[in-house]
Amino acid sequence: MPAGDELPLLLNRARTKVSAPNVGAIMHDNGLSAVRTQTWTQITVQDRQARTFDDRGLLHTV
Repeated sequence: MPAGDELPLLLNRARTKVSAPNVGAIMHDNGLSAVRTQTWTQITVQDRQARTFDDRGLLHTV
């Protein structure tokens, strides 16, 4: 669910009937925007066999 859809749901549950486009228009008029704070999927995976160099140039494994 997009972040902007949560506000109309919360308001409607509190018996304040409002449509999503109205919430979007009010937010836009006040300079606000919906922001997603979590990703849908994991975007990185640690490679256990990766070999890296430290600041001194020494080789290390993760």
